[in-house]
Amino acid sequence: MCTGSPGLSEPGDNPEAAAHYLAGVRAYREGDLDLAIAELRKALALKPDSADTKDRLLDALLANYDEPTSKKPDQPASQLTARAPALPQPEDFADLKDEIAFRFRSPDNWQGMRFVFCPRPRGLQSYGYQLIYRSPGESVGYASYVGRMVTITGVDYKTIKDTGGVYHLTLRMDDSGERLTGEAYDVKGHYGQLMDLAPADEIEQAKRRFTGKTLYYRGSGRIQTYDEQSGTESGFVVPRYSPLTVSNVCAGWGMLLGSVRFVVKTPDGRSGYVDVTMSGTNTFILPRELDEESYPYLFKCTFLDRDIRKAHADWPPEIWQAIEKYSVVAGMTPEQVGYSLRPPDSIRRTESTERWEYSRGRFIEYENGKVVRFSY
Repeated sequence: MCTGSPGLSEPGDNPEAAAHYLAGVRAYREGDLDLAIAELRKALALKPDSADTKDRLLDALLANYDEPTSKKPDQPASQLTARAPALPQPEDFADLKDEIAFRFRSPDNWQGMRFVFCPRPRGLQSYGYQLIYRSPGESVGYASYVGRMVTITGVDYKTIKDTGGVYHLTLRMDDSGERLTGEAYDVKGHYGQLMDLAPADEIEQAKRRFTGKTLYYRGSGRIQTYDEQSGTESGFVVPRYSPLTVSNVCAGWGMLLGSVRFVVKTPDGRSGYVDVTMSGTNTFILPRELDEESYPYLFKCTFLDRDIRKAHADWPPEIWQAIEKYSVVAGMTPEQVGYSLRPPDSIRRTESTERWEYSRGRFIEYENGKVVRFSY
């Protein structure tokens, strides 16, 4: 379960993924970048091996980066909260930032960090690790390096006009002392990333802390599976906030979304995995997603440590149905909406009303703590 990687098929061979993909492309063309990002992320969760979906999602993320939500002139400043509170967070995860292994580090702070070479898709193994070199122009091979540890020994940044820059890295293999070089590209709006390496300290600390623990899945609902013999990836769906027991933590695919793999088991005995990032280090995370802890592949955005279905067993079925569908219905409370959607861009309050505002004119209005109007 901790080796291998999915093939490179596109979303068309998964009808549900294809539907979200097409909705995302349509929204992108119509200028609704938030909707495009949401739909493409759903498609990628259902079909994480789709290179085309990754490319489309990156385009939407980059296009959306420089469009902050601004206050309308007629909004009284005293009634505007610049950023809504984060989604409800489990108490036991509040100390994650206290652990050095789970703190975000950009490439200019990588010197001395240890990484592990991630597994790759069967169809790409023959290409090796293309941005890590033994000598100029000679990238390292897959079979000789997968699973091995490497330490960053030097970082040098060079600006690339109009597009960002590149971090030129020097690396040392932990087991042999061999010297390598690598390139981490700083694409506009993102921190630098180097494909195929996962932060070893994140994996090791997550394994110590969470193996054997029960977590509650707040993600897309899909658990991935992989058959190493055939190279076939599949998966199954569980209800949001279902309990999952962590049986192992290891390196994931290393495709810059999240490279820490939680191998999990459902109460009925099915096994699969969820790839996350503990800190956002070496991923496509945006600065504002890091600040808001809203990047969907962050561990804290993927799992809870408490059973909210049990804690809120009195919530009506229609509320849980809305949460399952990432949607809103009249009568929901802010807490219920918080478990269903991402945080709003801003909040306006009066004595008896509250309005959550999102980009592209979307909003949710509450009166006396209940949803009364919304456009989402």
